[in-house]
Amino acid sequence: MVPRVPDEYFRKRAAESEDVREASSATPEGSRPESPVAPEPLRDGIAPRFLVLVLVMALAAAFIAGRLLIFKPQVTPVPETSATPSVVPSSPDSFAPYDGPVNAVAASAAFGECRGGGESEAVQALIDRDPQTIWRCEGDGRDETVSFTFEKGTLLAGIRLVNGNTVWTGRYGDERRLLSVRWEFADGSFFVQGLSANNANPQEVRFPAVEVSTVTMVVGEATEPGDTTGTHDAVSISMLEFLAPA
Repeated sequence: MVPRVPDEYFRKRAAESEDVREASSATPEGSRPESPVAPEPLRDGIAPRFLVLVLVMALAAAFIAGRLLIFKPQVTPVPETSATPSVVPSSPDSFAPYDGPVNAVAASAAFGECRGGGESEAVQALIDRDPQTIWRCEGDGRDETVSFTFEKGTLLAGIRLVNGNTVWTGRYGDERRLLSVRWEFADGSFFVQGLSANNANPQEVRFPAVEVSTVTMVVGEATEPGDTTGTHDAVSISMLEFLAPA
């Protein structure tokens, strides 16, 4: 048989009301019933926090728009540049050789000794204006140097020389002939004079007139000697003239 609970447990006690028993049966023993919380009544319209946020955002947008309208950014246009740089041509006269009449002008002194061997006084033959004297240095002549001095205020516009040995009979083709000479001025400027190896006549070069105090001649290239026997291995200048504007 299933145990049966006595009926007296289901009878109402006189001291208890129906509401009290129902409340006590719903709440476990030893715990306090929670107080009911009344829900917050809804308010009509927009919540204050949301309204404040909308106003702040509207003010910020108005401020930014005002700044853009009042203080417009200044944009400086960048000038267009050509892909090819422009070149300003120099004056044609600044590098034009002097083409007027000239006179021969003598140097005050000449200095230089032959590195490859030769007469120590041979350098004087370049300024003595004597057609029977010759400047001659043994060897290939490379880097042989002679320096000339001039009176203050001397203008030069050209140089004329006879390349090779035309003083000694039959030696022009047997000895070396110069192919180039470098002329250096006191201000640091210079030019290279190219020479013909088969021209026994005076060879002249012109340049823009320049005031000089010193001029230095430096020998460059020379031909091989036409005759390799004896004393034919040498370079020579038979005549030299400095030219000034007339």
